[in-house]
Amino acid sequence: MNTSAFNSWENKAFVVDEVARRVLEEARERCARDSQVTLETLLNESAQTLNSDGDAGHEKALLDLAKAYAEEIHGGINPHLHRLTAWILPWFLKLRLRHVASGGLASLEKRLHVNQNILLTGSVEHVRRLAERGTLILVPNHVSNFDSIVIGLGLHHANLPPFYYGAGLNLFRNPLLAYLLNNLGAYKVDRKKKNTIYKDTLKQYATFSIENGCHNLFFPGGTRNRRGGMDDYLKLGLLGCGLSAFEANVCNGKSKPDVFVVPITLSYGLVLEAQSLIDEHLREEGKSRYIARRDDVSGVGRMLRFWKHLRSVHSKIHLHFCEPLDLFGNAVDAEGYSRDGHGRAIERVKYLEVQGTPTAVLQRDQEYTRELGVAILKSYRRNNVILPTHAVAFAAFR
Repeated sequence: MNTSAFNSWENKAFVVDEVARRVLEEARERCARDSQVTLETLLNESAQTLNSDGDAGHEKALLDLAKAYAEEIHGGINPHLHRLTAWILPWFLKLRLRHVASGGLASLEKRLHVNQNILLTGSVEHVRRLAERGTLILVPNHVSNFDSIVIGLGLHHANLPPFYYGAGLNLFRNPLLAYLLNNLGAYKVDRKKKNTIYKDTLKQYATFSIENGCHNLFFPGGTRNRRGGMDDYLKLGLLGCGLSAFEANVCNGKSKPDVFVVPITLSYGLVLEAQSLIDEHLREEGKSRYIARRDDVSGVGRMLRFWKHLRSVHSKIHLHFCEPLDLFGNAVDAEGYSRDGHGRAIERVKYLEVQGTPTAVLQRDQEYTRELGVAILKSYRRNNVILPTHAVAFAAFR
């Protein structure tokens, strides 16, 4: 299977079956590693009622559950719709502004050019060349609910291919929005599901997509940073999917097995939902002593005020492409070669070998992913763009 085949809805049944098969295999391995874990306990954790006894019945129940999860998660990319949406979105925002603007805001629509408000910096050409040599995983810091729109527009204007990304299941309740998301690379993530089988299904789905050349985007911080700073730690679950995919590609002799990781820093002079983020941060700091005010992100008027304020302080949203990394935290040059701290070329496959043969080793691979996480955090701090509002806020409150 290739990227276009994975994207096709006609192949959904195959994708679902393959992901479920992998989840069952992972469950068997989990049980073999830990005598306290059985297929029955995994199913009980998922609140499943067992209608049959014995391992065979448990395996069938687990397989059926994984298929149901994979069926729910699956998304696709329609290249024609993706290009059309990227072209229409800036104009749609301008039309909405023309419709609602009045009084002092009437001239805003004429001055608003969405593309001019987003400044692309960093290793854009470098990343574009690597996209032709392997599969990319973008790992941005998470500032705002506006991030997805900013990144989507930025990727389009950087002439980068479409990316798969996780979107909250609640966004799919609107039929029109669900149709768009289902065809623009979004796969569904139900954050209410915490059980092991669901998490394994989500990870196996992401891994399978990367194996088939589908570029992915993860927010490794997991959620928006309420403090307005850079993350202090990352969630490594989905990040580890890249290494699993690379190992599978090498073992299967894929012509383009490589997976590259690209940290991205997003810097806003103003954040759309700053009020509610501050409230949530203070609530966490003050616990029950703090009473938060309601301040959501919804409404075109709020979006309009955001753009107005952004323009009034002559601020741009900075989307910075950091130096690409391999899955072990090493820098990668524009030709796709990994380099150590002294600039010497590194043979990536050697990291996977056990007695000369590429082999998956759980604890070793987990350590590799932790080292990658450290490299991403260092990249965030090294490449973060400091804006005037950041400096003023730091001086005022420190």
